[in-house]
Amino acid sequence: MVRNRTLRVQRIVSANPYENQTASSEELVALSSRLDDLEARTATLLDGPNKGEVGMLNPRMNQADRAREISNTMQPEMDAMNRAMRRYEKKIAVLAGQMDGKLEYLDRRLQDAVALAAVAAKNSSSQSLFAWSVERTAAALMLPVHAIVAVFTFPFRTMSTLIRGSKSPPPEKARKSGNRDRAAGATAQGRDTPNRIPSRLSRR
Repeated sequence: MVRNRTLRVQRIVSANPYENQTASSEELVALSSRLDDLEARTATLLDGPNKGEVGMLNPRMNQADRAREISNTMQPEMDAMNRAMRRYEKKIAVLAGQMDGKLEYLDRRLQDAVALAAVAAKNSSSQSLFAWSVERTAAALMLPVHAIVAVFTFPFRTMSTLIRGSKSPPPEKARKSGNRDRAAGATAQGRDTPNRIPSRLSRR
């Protein structure tokens, strides 16, 4: 080992430091490959934390992009919905105005019908009063005729009552009183018949 070291020291001392040394192509290739490896390592070391930050920022950027895309795709539909709602509101306003007009028209018609009914009621009351007056005048005019008929038929009615009384035997007072009551009722009924005739005639 001592010999090797001495020999190496002698070579170094004997060597000229100013002499041009030429490197072989293999050494150059090896150096270039080493440089590439070093550059790759430094790039990975430098890009490591930046990649983490980019990874943290990417979701936010993706969310913002997605929200922007969704808003861009939904905005036309929202505008169309707004326009449709405005048209619908205008139609509702027009229909409400038409309904108000129809209700006012029906109210006026109802008031006219009530007024006509009141006028008809007044006319009917006046007509009923006229009919009542006509009926009374007709009854007054027919009263003498009924009186004459009652006078002429009075003997026949009395004879019929007497015949009925003679046919029935009067053994008891109660029967006599009953017959008298019946005869009185018959005479009253006979007297009332001419008075009932005017009402029937007036109804006719």
